[in-house]
Amino acid sequence: MRVMATPRVGASLLAIASTASAAYVQFQDCYDAISSEVAASSNTRLTPEGLRAALDNSDAVTKLHLNFTGSYPGVKTCDLVPFSNVSATVEITSLTASKSYTVHNLTTSCHETNYPNHNVALIRHQMTFLLDPPSLIDSYDLNLHLSSSSQPFSCVAATITPALSPIAKSIAQYLPPATLLLTLLLALWHELLPLQVPSPTFNGPFISSPSPTHLTLISQCLTTIQFLFLSTSLTIPYPSFLRPLAAPSSWSTLMIPRGPVHSATPYFGLKDALYEVNGTLTASPGLELMTQILGAPVTPRSWANTLTLVGLLLLATAVAAQLALRRPSNRARAARLRGTTDPGLRGTVWTVLRVFLTYFLTPVAAWSTYQLTAAAFLPLYHTVLTALVVALLVAALWWGVTQNSPRNMGYLLLDASKTPQTPGRLSRSQDRYAMAMFALMFVRGAAVGGLQMAGAGVVQVLVLAACEVVQLLVMGFTWRCVPVLRVGGALSAARLVVLGIFVGFLPGVVGEVRTRNVLGLVVLGVHVVVVVGVFVVPGLVRVGILMARTWDVIRAEKKSERDGLEEYRLRRLDTGIVPETHPDSIVVSERPRCPSSLLMSPISTAPLRKSVRDDEASFRGHRLSLSISSNESSGSSVGEERHSEEVGGEVEDLGSPGFVYEARVGKRFSRASVLNYSRPLDGQPQTP
Repeated sequence: MRVMATPRVGASLLAIASTASAAYVQFQDCYDAISSEVAASSNTRLTPEGLRAALDNSDAVTKLHLNFTGSYPGVKTCDLVPFSNVSATVEITSLTASKSYTVHNLTTSCHETNYPNHNVALIRHQMTFLLDPPSLIDSYDLNLHLSSSSQPFSCVAATITPALSPIAKSIAQYLPPATLLLTLLLALWHELLPLQVPSPTFNGPFISSPSPTHLTLISQCLTTIQFLFLSTSLTIPYPSFLRPLAAPSSWSTLMIPRGPVHSATPYFGLKDALYEVNGTLTASPGLELMTQILGAPVTPRSWANTLTLVGLLLLATAVAAQLALRRPSNRARAARLRGTTDPGLRGTVWTVLRVFLTYFLTPVAAWSTYQLTAAAFLPLYHTVLTALVVALLVAALWWGVTQNSPRNMGYLLLDASKTPQTPGRLSRSQDRYAMAMFALMFVRGAAVGGLQMAGAGVVQVLVLAACEVVQLLVMGFTWRCVPVLRVGGALSAARLVVLGIFVGFLPGVVGEVRTRNVLGLVVLGVHVVVVVGVFVVPGLVRVGILMARTWDVIRAEKKSERDGLEEYRLRRLDTGIVPETHPDSIVVSERPRCPSSLLMSPISTAPLRKSVRDDEASFRGHRLSLSISSNESSGSSVGEERHSEEVGGEVEDLGSPGFVYEARVGKRFSRASVLNYSRPLDGQPQTP
């Protein structure tokens, strides 16, 4: 290989090598867009071969170093390359301004290559521009024109993404996990402390039950963070600042840059103060670009890391379920942790699947189906393994739903209806709601991963938007109200708005750079409003409320010690709560609450008095008969509630749907009723 440098610029080969190692930049040849009146003849056109860039913020002025490499058609030796009077003009459009810069003292060098299929003389032009410092988040869309004697002979268009500022990087890195941690702590607070919460409302045969808000918020918060990452991983030419802001949330999809199995990567992620991605501007798979921005291992190895994390998650969940069964603080808490009355292996497997599918079905489906898009370039065993994993996901979902009621499988996802309904209708609507939610979760994941190469992102946007529309319709039908008035419906509507804005990023829709950047800022604003307005601010408010309620409970405990056990019990009975007592201590019992657990039915949470049977006669005039489906599997009602009594040698559950209904309308219903929220898995012994 022959190297030649022009003596007029006096640049050293060391400086040339330093710039040549700068970050790779995606580019497009824009020579054809130059007007034919001023365009150079075809034999002097410089065909782009590569573009590299580096951003230097060490001084008060920001310096952009560009290294443009090209070749002339048919020119194989450096002696035939024209070097005289070369100047460069670059037009840079950032989020705040659009400016043009011109440089006349370019550093030019030539390399003669001897590759079998590419024997050309590569000309390298190096230039430096003085720019305004980048803003908090920024993106440089540039058009580089090279000319000689005022005659343009080459043009490239490129997008450069500067590194995020420390403030923006900290927000993107810490806000999502901190929000999820706050939501988890609030849910744990609700579970462990005996706080008063709203109870179901009965009106004759109708019932409206509050949903376990603190539990459903966990899945809603995690889904929001996953959507932030996966929605910016579509095959769409976004404004370049969106992906670096969403990339730190990859942990929510079980994809981390340095996994437990593979950590070596050919990608730099951030290099020379710029995000380096290697692909085309319009058709690169979004998940691949996200992998490069993260500096994660290549696709098959990243997927291996994800599967390993899935295995570790399943194992940890199984261990937690077994520990809850073997060392429960009481029977009710153990039942809530397991989510089923089956104490055996099948019950543990079902519990693990419920937690895993609720929180990670969409991202695992996305990463798994994405492997199929590269089946032609990967080994056969990899494709077979991918197909097996996808099939296992579908089989696990079907098994989990058929082994127990769908509403129990989806209990962590369900928002209860505020409109009073009959128990049977409420049960059936929740079953349909849970089935639809799981199906939509899998379809979303398959659309994000499996359609990466379909229609430059158009098909992905249409499928995801259709999923949100279907979910809103299902919510409206189940809740019998306007779905956007509830948290789940508002989140779905926000996702639909984001997908609608994505239409402006599709090729050929919005071509003006400034408009696209404004749309990108709107998308970012929607995500911030959702995270802060739906989870952070209400969460902090709930912290204050819980602290006040906790303080009231502590004060009540101290006062009960002074007033004596009998007076305390009488006072608590007036509120419908039966405390658990011990000979040597006074303990404030946990009130039967609206489904504040992983198991309990929303219909089994009405406040009960200890003297339920004494008041039974007053309800006899309101007897109602229930129409019970003959094909509903029989099983024990939620018999793990704390408050139970022994009648005739049998432990009866005062918090079960049977006692609630008997207390309200004077007639018990069968344990095979559709109101049962939890029952033994199919094939297990059942309580008659």
